[in-house]
Amino acid sequence: MIRRVGLQENSRVNRLDSVLEKALDVSGSVFDDTVLSECFGSIKTQFGTSMSRLFQNMLVKLKSNMKSSYQDICIRRDLDDRLLALENVKYADTGNASTTTTINSSQEQLKLMEIEHLKAAIKEIEVEIANLKNHAGKVKTSIMEEIVTINDSQLTRLR
Repeated sequence: MIRRVGLQENSRVNRLDSVLEKALDVSGSVFDDTVLSECFGSIKTQFGTSMSRLFQNMLVKLKSNMKSSYQDICIRRDLDDRLLALENVKYADTGNASTTTTINSSQEQLKLMEIEHLKAAIKEIEVEIANLKNHAGKVKTSIMEEIVTINDSQLTRLR
């Protein structure tokens, strides 16, 4: 099984490690001499057992590289601590009613803040609509005055 240095006991991490180990075992066992012969036909026939040994060594190296990459990802993403924190949240939630109350209270505060933010946004939109109506009214009045002026000037020319 995959072991990481300094790892606290955590069932989620252990299950994840176990899944990787099983996946590597299953994928490695799929490649046998039959598959090797299908892929490398004449080479396998020519080199026989030495080809099989090389192939098995390559699979062992590949498995080692995958485990190493997995461990690097776990370190870079701080996976062990995140999974441990998730485990702790799970246990804290089941054993402590005040945690649930605190979470519900925080959710209510967030909802109230969001409602206030939406109310302020609606007021700004209403002010903007009023300004646009006012501007549209001024434009309409200006256009109407221009039409009257044009009509008056055409009537004057016709006389």
